Amino acid sequence: MALLSLYEAHRRPTDLKEALAIAREATGYRTPPHPQQALHLSNRCSAALANFDVFADPDLLDEAITAATEAVDRASPDDPDLALYQSNLTAARTQRFAMLTDRCRATVEDVLLTGRSDLLSSAVADGRAAIEAAPETEPRRWVARSNTSHALRLRYEAVGEDADLDDAVELAREALALVREVSWPTSGDLQEPARGPELSCLINLSAALMTRFFVTSRPDHGDEAVALCRQAAALAQADSGLRAVTLSNLAGTLQARARGPRHSTQNAERAVRAESAEHSVNAEGHAEAARRRDLDEAVQVCRRAVEAADKPLDRAVYRANLANALLARATGPADTDEAIENARRAVQDLPKGGTEWAIATANIATALSARWQAGPADQERQAEGDEVVTEACGHWRAVVAAATVAPAVRVAAARDASVLAARAGGPGTALAFAADAVDLLPLLAWQGLRWNSRVGHLTRLPSLATDAAALAAGVDSPRRALVLAEHGRAVLWSQLLDLRGDLGALERTAPGLAGRLAEIRDQLDHQVTS
Repeated sequence: MALLSLYEAHRRPTDLKEALAIAREATGYRTPPHPQQALHLSNRCSAALANFDVFADPDLLDEAITAATEAVDRASPDDPDLALYQSNLTAARTQRFAMLTDRCRATVEDVLLTGRSDLLSSAVADGRAAIEAAPETEPRRWVARSNTSHALRLRYEAVGEDADLDDAVELAREALALVREVSWPTSGDLQEPARGPELSCLINLSAALMTRFFVTSRPDHGDEAVALCRQAAALAQADSGLRAVTLSNLAGTLQARARGPRHSTQNAERAVRAESAEHSVNAEGHAEAARRRDLDEAVQVCRRAVEAADKPLDRAVYRANLANALLARATGPADTDEAIENARRAVQDLPKGGTEWAIATANIATALSARWQAGPADQERQAEGDEVVTEACGHWRAVVAAATVAPAVRVAAARDASVLAARAGGPGTALAFAADAVDLLPLLAWQGLRWNSRVGHLTRLPSLATDAAALAAGVDSPRRALVLAEHGRAVLWSQLLDLRGDLGALERTAPGLAGRLAEIRDQLDHQVTS
């Protein structure tokens, strides 16, 4: 302890290293243990923590926690220093919690800046470890849950594992509940409680719920997401940056709810059909009016988000969202033209190859497609129409070719391009895009996903392969039609067959590698049967 005091006075790292070396020697295993072994272990914890502060070696935290835990276990209940040992253990666990939480947050920020979704698994692992490491008295436990939820949601968007999205929602709920248990200090002249943590958790939970609603289309999921987004937007009035985020999330949920409640409309119709057809019409009319209100508000809120954004990259994301909302509303040429303009400006400022860039690029293509379909069909405008179709397909082709973009986005781009090309009288181009979509199916439902997730992704695209086969048959290519149909039908079956290769020859030449492959095969098999 004298050496630690000496370090505090002179800041010589050698003093720290020497202090830890002496502490390790003092706690070496002896028979019987030293009478003051608990005190020595606690001192070793202090020395390891001091070294970690300087050298940032995670192994030092493990050493500190191990020593402090043993000190608490060895101390008798009446040991006057027991409170000190417990305090050191809490300090060590808090340090590990802070390290893992910061590392998770930094990795997520890196992913958002670079688009490197391969880093998300390490962010999730650090976040889960932080949750486990947090002492019960740690007031920032919500941070670990919120960060981990964010990482899980991003991984779901990149990979498509349904369990990630479920965990993201659950952890975001836990984070918000923990925040609301804390009495936060007041801030500002009004002496109102600081609401930053609650706002952060509301944003995270509403984003997770919004993503889940995109998948489930359940009305209750949409209503909850909209309600939470409204709460977040109300809390964010004083912060321009966060205000833009909350407005963008609110617009996204309103837009998703406008698309999704077709299920609720159908349920409403079924519920009243037995009473009268007139009631059924009324239910459908009310649902359509509600959908239109949601879309109008989504466009207005998106415009406010663009105005509130204080960073070029954020503004580009919100412009892409505005383009999407305008396309969803599509009341006429003015909406289409404004959508194209905002999507073009967004693409200029977004990093190429990222998900946001891909969505904005696809929005340009979708808007051009809408413009073409709404245009006159006379021969004088035929050349202009061909140019619009060519440009739209070019934007979709860029998305399909971007290997860093999520497979679901690439498949959707290929499918939409194929539909437009077919309508515009280009069967060859339509077939090429349809074949690209079918070729991407194994990547969309890749073997790293759980079986149910793979099945879910494929069942959402029931006619993709058959449509491609029909296009091939339409250009007198029956052999290719058969190949495309079989390729789409046998995605999961082919994956199962890939796991059944004979490893006998490999076992004779490289038994270690063969054993590792067999282990991986067993793990993938377990995903199918569990």
